[in-house]
Amino acid sequence: MIARLGMAAALTLCIAGGTATTADAAAPRPGTRVYFQGCMQFGIPPWCRVVGNYVVNHAHPALPMGTFVRASATVDDFVGLCPGGIYLKDVRWRPVNRACPR
Repeated sequence: MIARLGMAAALTLCIAGGTATTADAAAPRPGTRVYFQGCMQFGIPPWCRVVGNYVVNHAHPALPMGTFVRASATVDDFVGLCPGGIYLKDVRWRPVNRACPR
């Protein structure tokens, strides 16, 4: 009986793990133009370049580390190896005379 309850709990967790969260529901749709500001940081894994919850790996030119920027970009439907971030394309940015937190 205990083994059955354990299997039922495991199955329930697997099913619940595949459902959308409210954070997923609030994420902008691919093709949406977003505006953001902040400092680029390396995420985990370290090749992930992020500003807030946006992944800006595809920015050309790349966002500089340690510079506060204001930017706009288009939400991409790309799925990559940077966990939890929203991938952006067509990133346009400009530096702002403001210090990044240390």
